[in-house]
Amino acid sequence: MAKRLSVEIKKEILKLFINSQFSIDQISNKFECTNTTIIRNLKKELGNEKYQEIIDLKNSKKNLENSNNEMKFDLD
Repeated sequence: MAKRLSVEIKKEILKLFINSQFSIDQISNKFECTNTTIIRNLKKELGNEKYQEIIDLKNSKKNLENSNNEMKFDLD
């Protein structure tokens, strides 16, 4: 039988996703559910557009950090 997420867990998932560097994988492991479950609940709470904005922002930050790390190696 499928596991239901409580309202408190849904709020915690939302908080971790918005306010931290936790990835979908990390959140799904923490709450022992699938990535699909996490994404579905985030989209339900945030809406598709806001969810995608946050994903894009996280990806751009990650890409910026990776390029900064590459630049540090180039300077050596």
